[in-house]
Amino acid sequence: MKWLEKLLGTGTEAPSLANLREIDGEEALNNLFQEENALLFKHSPICSVSSAAAREMGSFLEAHPQVTVYVVDVINQRALSRLAAERAAVHHESPQVIALAAGKPLWDLSHFDITASA
Repeated sequence: MKWLEKLLGTGTEAPSLANLREIDGEEALNNLFQEENALLFKHSPICSVSSAAAREMGSFLEAHPQVTVYVVDVINQRALSRLAAERAAVHHESPQVIALAAGKPLWDLSHFDITASA
């Protein structure tokens, strides 16, 4: 996830990236949907709105280091991103955050609704 490191930084002021997990295939996606609680962040590394959402997710992780955020790159993993939305039964958007409990969607946010406090 070099793009996220580049966006959020890697210095002492940067949020920890330890609780980020990249979803890079169907097996990883299947595992995500088996988690008791999960946050899925669908992100485009070439979109300015998505970059703003990624900074918000970084601030969220800084405030909630116990939470793991799973990330799908919607450009390089387009089919996987759409499959994730389909499995969660939500309309595909990017950027998008989907909160899951036992594989079922609790809520989803997109674009500028994605904030560290949401």
